[in-house]
Amino acid sequence: MLRYRKLMAFICSLTLISSIFPLSAVAVDVGGTSDDISESNEFKSTTTMVIWYKNIEQSDIRSLASEKANEYEDSFDRTKYTPTEIEKLKTDYYKSILRELTSKAHIEQAEKVLSELGIDKTKASYSVYTPVIICELTDEQLKVAESSELISSVSPYEPLDNIDDATVNKSPKISEDVTAKIESGTDSISVVVNYSGIDSSALYSEASQKANEYEDTLDKEKYSITEIEKLKTDYYKAVLLELTSKAYTEQAEKVLAELGIDKANASYSSYTPMIICELTGEQIKSIEDCEYISSVTLYEPLVDEQAATDSIELTTFEGVSVLPGDANCDFEISLSDAVAILQFIANGDKYPLANQAKINADCYDPGSGVTAMDALSIQKYDTKVINNLPEFIS
Repeated sequence: MLRYRKLMAFICSLTLISSIFPLSAVAVDVGGTSDDISESNEFKSTTTMVIWYKNIEQSDIRSLASEKANEYEDSFDRTKYTPTEIEKLKTDYYKSILRELTSKAHIEQAEKVLSELGIDKTKASYSVYTPVIICELTDEQLKVAESSELISSVSPYEPLDNIDDATVNKSPKISEDVTAKIESGTDSISVVVNYSGIDSSALYSEASQKANEYEDTLDKEKYSITEIEKLKTDYYKAVLLELTSKAYTEQAEKVLAELGIDKANASYSSYTPMIICELTGEQIKSIEDCEYISSVTLYEPLVDEQAATDSIELTTFEGVSVLPGDANCDFEISLSDAVAILQFIANGDKYPLANQAKINADCYDPGSGVTAMDALSIQKYDTKVINNLPEFIS
């Protein structure tokens, strides 16, 4: 099973990187003399690195996108479209232009960095939404990178298949620090309980059914097709949020009841599968047999968010693809990614995010760093409030 999961991860990574990174195949000529080969080997003495360059100026891009959207709005025939339709078309156009300009700016900046380092852009991989480049550097190029005013930091790149099999999916349900607290005789332990058991597909289906029923009640003579679609979409989002909130609340209270905890003595989110409460050692041990609980970790109060993000230092790059929102690098986008981000913000030393995770996690206003807004964007994406990640701010 483990081999199958790793194989699928590898296949996913190849698919994702080919669609997000401008990669190129490099042919290797094995002909020539032994002297040629020796000389080539000396020349190829490089190290694959992850380069984070200084972010582009977003305010100028947003201003230009807004200007183009206003020009686009002026081109509409007011007798053909309603104000609501025009506003929606303008908003969609603005988002499209913003995405296009952001992509262009990142590509230009990445290629400027590569040019400064003397690297052919076809020999590097770089994201169109995140200020990151993956390429091979010689010792001399590394020195240039470390002194470059365009570059924020440089760190080693390690591919996904370098992860030790023994570390894959082997995390205990109860974390080591919680176990240590139990063994030390602590009577009551503050913990974070992560649970599962929410059928999101059923919620989507129910919300869709209710939205269709709502659409049938709308006066087709009073509203245009675009207005009806917008009303239906807004209704769908509202219903989905309501159903999601109800489902998470019910599941959290079910977990608390199984643990024998009064719900008034616990904190739990309506959109994230997480409970914060105090448990005795016996209650924690009983969690091993609870099918709805996926993990229990020690709770520590939140630190200042800005201080947490300011102190980020790049460590190990564990993946090969950029999938906005995939903070835990499992090639899927789910609420577990939001949890990973919130835990990182709360205690980055205890719940670190590797380089790849940080790249993926920065899915709200790309380039702004890892913040609670990224977790919120993932929650909105999971509940279909937004359709795409990254989420650009207007």
